[in-house]
Amino acid sequence: MKAYYLFSICGLLTLVAFPSCNDDEEVLTSYRTCPDNHHPHLIDLGLPSGTKWACCNVGASTPESYGSYYSWGETDEKAEFTSANYSYCTAEDTNGDGKCDRYDEAPVFQQLGEDIAGTNYDVAHTKWGATWTLPSLEQIEELLMNCSQVWTTQNGVSGYRFQGPNQSTIFLPAASYYVDGLEPHLGFSGYYWSSNPYGERDAHYLNFNSQGCDWRHYHGSYRYFGYTVRPVSR
Repeated sequence: MKAYYLFSICGLLTLVAFPSCNDDEEVLTSYRTCPDNHHPHLIDLGLPSGTKWACCNVGASTPESYGSYYSWGETDEKAEFTSANYSYCTAEDTNGDGKCDRYDEAPVFQQLGEDIAGTNYDVAHTKWGATWTLPSLEQIEELLMNCSQVWTTQNGVSGYRFQGPNQSTIFLPAASYYVDGLEPHLGFSGYYWSSNPYGERDAHYLNFNSQGCDWRHYHGSYRYFGYTVRPVSR
């Protein structure tokens, strides 16, 4: 295991790791705000657990870009999000409309574990490496309980700005979601996967719109829906 120590160098909060022979992960530097346009950056919001949040979504080139959409537990992008093309379930066209979708009987889902952070099912860790992972439900709850939140726009994109106890901020765009061939209603709501499942077929996630935020399982989301991902690191 690495031992991490936090130092302040020229106003930047830097995590310095002393590696062991069994750990060769990249050392990440944390910031109060993005220092340049070479995203992603690790933003320290001053949260009690020490969790740091990424400045942008997986697949995004800027903090306000929507980025890529993924089904829970999958690490590849795709054009459609249906129960039939989800890697971890078996579905049938039970209503005879010629396709497998959410209007059929519930598909049978493969169980991937109680927390997929850091596993081969974690798109944040798979795509970005180092110590990046999907946020857990607990980390999402911590974000909402310790940060002020305001619905706003950034470079013309609607979403939520979260300001931590140390006054640092991150912006999560309202990227909506994909499911069963429907186009996302961009700019009105956000859906961000956590690393934790909910029951046998759903997963926890962060949901928000202009009326507020919710970190619980919400609206009965199947895992095959296409949501965005905002990574974290410790």
